[in-house]
Amino acid sequence: MAKCIGSVNKWTPKCTVLKNPDFLVADVRQGDSLLKKRVESSEPLILDIANDYFRIKQSALADEDRYKLDCSQTRDSLTSKLEQLLEETTSVVSCISSSSSLIASTKHRYFIQYTYGVIEKLEQLMQIVGRLSEIDQTLFLEEQRQLLISDHSITLHSMVSIWTAAIEILKFFCRLAPQVFNSNPEEPDEYDFLDQLEFSSARVRFARALLMDFTITSWIKFNHLVKYEDLIKGLPFLCQCQMKTFFNTLLLATNAKADETPEDKLETFMYDTYHSILDHQCRPSMMTMSARRFGIIPLEPCHAKANQSDLAYFLIWHIYSVSRYAKEDTMKHLIEPAHKILYKSFSIVRGSFIPSSSQVQRLSPHQEERFKLLFYMLSHWIEKFRKDAKLLCQILEFAKSVDGTVKEANYMDNKDFTINGLTLFHLFTKLFNDTIPDYGSTTNGDNEKQAYGENELKLIQIWNGILDEHLRKQGEASSAKPPAK
Repeated sequence: MAKCIGSVNKWTPKCTVLKNPDFLVADVRQGDSLLKKRVESSEPLILDIANDYFRIKQSALADEDRYKLDCSQTRDSLTSKLEQLLEETTSVVSCISSSSSLIASTKHRYFIQYTYGVIEKLEQLMQIVGRLSEIDQTLFLEEQRQLLISDHSITLHSMVSIWTAAIEILKFFCRLAPQVFNSNPEEPDEYDFLDQLEFSSARVRFARALLMDFTITSWIKFNHLVKYEDLIKGLPFLCQCQMKTFFNTLLLATNAKADETPEDKLETFMYDTYHSILDHQCRPSMMTMSARRFGIIPLEPCHAKANQSDLAYFLIWHIYSVSRYAKEDTMKHLIEPAHKILYKSFSIVRGSFIPSSSQVQRLSPHQEERFKLLFYMLSHWIEKFRKDAKLLCQILEFAKSVDGTVKEANYMDNKDFTINGLTLFHLFTKLFNDTIPDYGSTTNGDNEKQAYGENELKLIQIWNGILDEHLRKQGEASSAKPPAK
């Protein structure tokens, strides 16, 4: 992978005090007109940003040196213009929100009109620049082959910078809105519908689109990691800085209402986003809008013709890979709601490993490697995130069904088929003891039904069956040995 140049993804808007702003007038018609002119005056800057990006992109894709340019210098110019756009927009809304010369209704009107106009310009910018997931895959592939900073890397990072700058502007609008609208200390929640206004919904829409694009580009990465070791260690995105961007954006992707918890909203978002990878053709709504609009996925994403089992396997890898970088509790909290799509993906993947004929003697080397990786990833999830009896039940049933169908492999006790030095039986023993640590010590017989839930009781039943089978095989192996002389 090319040396990471780093996207500018942590923007700090520089608000300047506007001297004698002409739009702060009591006459709303005059004020509306002047604010509209301010919004329109940003058009050349928007087009300059888009033009800088396309110059970088064309240079990266060009084969001949005469079409090449200094992409680092152009990227610096693009970054400077994005900072200028942030300064302009945030300074105007700060000026409106802090004005003492306007009555509340006029201030509300100006705030809504200006932010709505800026959002239209940001949408225009995104429609010109496009989505990360629709970029020519050549850029991703060539970036992977480069050892030093490359034009391909600069292109990809520049697009991410544009998206994060737009999201930062919308985030700033949302931060100022409560003090503009809920200015009456006696009624602090007078305007409880702010999350439904355009600046709030646009922030969520932009954030979700960027997260979906990261997931789709992770699919591109996944398909170029072949070896077991590479898949275990593989970074799901382009680089470490994009990991940070992913987590920062994920914080903005939910917008819980009063009757919802952030956890519920996040869980729904994670499921909808990842499920649209599995089955995007069956979601004929915002999910399938064109890349030139703000549906959550492009009309024809690069994974559109992939087998659903392969996509499910990818999602397990993607969630596992992202979870490896969720080192802080806040990050773990953001990733944990993906468990529902993990269950669904695993239920789809299982079928590709269970032979339709009982005559199969062994899995192919490729299947064996993916079979092993599957247990590695799922055991990592249980150990790091959830002592999950439901998922462990599925894992144990899956291992039993494969072991019972593939006659000669005996994966459960095969000492040549180990994960971190453990056979599957020893790995499952560890996972079972971690999930139900007090089993056998505090309960027995009828008391189990009171001590454990439905999933735990099912897990105990499955595990006892595996344990009995393991002891039976050990007894048969011992009796088959010739007596010692």
